[in-house]
Amino acid sequence: MFLPYLKQAISQETDYFTLGTIIEVVKELTGKKFGLPQYAIDNVDKEKILEAKQKVERFFKKLYKE
Repeated sequence: MFLPYLKQAISQETDYFTLGTIIEVVKELTGKKFGLPQYAIDNVDKEKILEAKQKVERFFKKLYKE
């Protein structure tokens, strides 16, 4: 599965649009929502993208029991 690579990409990515897009991919693969609507990615809403990043990171910590 691609999730370990996406986990690494999320932790290292600095561009907000790219980060939002990666979170969208994780959302599609896992079925989780993470509170990130498409308009937030399209408009590069940094606040919403960062909030979603925190949620995705918590999801990965639980998934990989870190």
